[in-house]
Amino acid sequence: MPQKHFQFTVPSRHKASVEINDTGLYVRFQPGVRAANTVLRSEWPHVAVDLAPDGSVVGIECVPVPNQFTLGAIANQAGVMLPASIRAKDLEISAPGRAASPAVAVS
Repeated sequence: MPQKHFQFTVPSRHKASVEINDTGLYVRFQPGVRAANTVLRSEWPHVAVDLAPDGSVVGIECVPVPNQFTLGAIANQAGVMLPASIRAKDLEISAPGRAASPAVAVS
């Protein structure tokens, strides 16, 4: 059975925040919005896209946390197109020590 590949796009009005904990990271584009569906993009590393009821991207989950990453690299693994406002500010992020749970805002 052939696989279907879907591309998702984050609306330009959304900003990104990165939440990192001991097990993984979550790039959140819509705070306060609950996911209605989750699309698994990769088993290992685990990469999944959470979608709102209207089909817009709520966030991207990645487990485990890469030592260094960019939002663009995470979005690319998930098949998500980032708006120019986020792509222009994309930067390399180094994961902190695994004991902390910081959130990094990218606006």
